[in-house]
Amino acid sequence: MIKNNKKIPWDYDGILTNKNIKFDELVEYIIEKNNLNKNDWINEIKQNEKGQLFTNESPTLRTLMWNRGITVNDIKKYKEIDWCYDLLSSNCNMSWDFVMENIDKNWDWQMLFSRPTNTWDEIKNFGSLIFEDFDENNILNNFNKSTVMWISQNPNISWDIISNNLHEKWNWDSVTINPNITMKIINDNPDKLWNKNVMYENKNISFEDLRNNNIEITEFQKYEKMFGFHGDCFDF
Repeated sequence: MIKNNKKIPWDYDGILTNKNIKFDELVEYIIEKNNLNKNDWINEIKQNEKGQLFTNESPTLRTLMWNRGITVNDIKKYKEIDWCYDLLSSNCNMSWDFVMENIDKNWDWQMLFSRPTNTWDEIKNFGSLIFEDFDENNILNNFNKSTVMWISQNPNISWDIISNNLHEKWNWDSVTINPNITMKIINDNPDKLWNKNVMYENKNISFEDLRNNNIEITEFQKYEKMFGFHGDCFDF
């Protein structure tokens, strides 16, 4: 689409972070857009953009790191790029095998465990390998509040996992919107700390469920539920 419509004033950063575009194509785009030497484009873009960020990084390469379509193979192929592993930490394509092979990199460990692709077993097993003094009896105690929030709404975290680990410090606002939670589960467990104010955000709970349980929502929340919610740090 972009190649066939070059007259459209496409947003440069938007293209760089578009996960639907293959990384090799993005490299071609950067080279053509900035008139760079194909064999030395990385050094040239760094030199051309030197001083544009306080960190002396290239804005182009920095923005590129946010692309959630980047794969492990892309990183291995373009080794000459100074990959920013703290930004790559929210990329769901970064397998745990690759993370462990590069454990010396500056990963954002909390962000890695926040990813919605993690399973409960991965959170436990890799957490015990990475963190010193890992509390195996209270898994969520090893993570900050933000990470616990993401783990609690992770689609791989089922109600069976939550109900079998009620001693854990779950974020019940996030559990309420976890897509595995149904209205039946909520009604069958009235003693749990469900948050009715965010219940409408649960994609598994319908308008009918809300009406039948006397849960009122605003007009704005109604349209939010109909047309989708705001993106999160994994949705670039």
